[in-house]
Amino acid sequence: MLWYKYWLETRWRLVLVLVVFGLPLFAASRNAGATVANLTASISVLWIVTASMTAGTGIKTQSATLGTVKGLHNSTYFTLSLPVRRSTLFGIRTIVGLSVMLVAMLVTSCGICLVLGSAKADVTLAEAVGIGLAMFVCCLAFYFMSSLLSIYLDAQWQLYGSMLVAGIGWWLTRSIHSPFNLYRPFGEALPFVTHIVPWEAMVTSVAVAAVLIVVTLRIIETREF
Repeated sequence: MLWYKYWLETRWRLVLVLVVFGLPLFAASRNAGATVANLTASISVLWIVTASMTAGTGIKTQSATLGTVKGLHNSTYFTLSLPVRRSTLFGIRTIVGLSVMLVAMLVTSCGICLVLGSAKADVTLAEAVGIGLAMFVCCLAFYFMSSLLSIYLDAQWQLYGSMLVAGIGWWLTRSIHSPFNLYRPFGEALPFVTHIVPWEAMVTSVAVAAVLIVVTLRIIETREF
């Protein structure tokens, strides 16, 4: 029941994400002069937005849209009354959200390859899948940052807050050219351009995500709703 419930809350966000990604892909397909560098530069920001948008809302009921909801949804109290640990509720929602994000990343990466053509994009479809998986890992930090903010913010402000924190993080690290800089794969080290898997940035993302998971779970287990 919980799996189905969380899917109902998430499915329209997947549709919205795919539509948003489809716009630049469609524009590139109509533009003979489109390059992989220009296309991926615009889409890289959307990858971070996707991570923030598909992140679950902890154990609260999540609106299918991004509209502002006053207070807690009545379904949240019903969910909390079930004989299920809060950590389990968080885990189920997290798996559903990550699955949606993974689909969006893979569809977009493969779309770039198909729209531009393997010769122009200089990557095969198999390599595009690998890049999609790499960007998925790089986005884990942004995903769980959004999950943490969702404990205190509604869906709309969760997205705004996540993008604000992501923007501040980029500004603070913009002069750091270390391969461990989480933002490099979204800018100067775009895998579609460099053809290099950003292993170091992926390690950073996983480490940050692990810390955020621990903090989020701690708050969820102890907070009164």
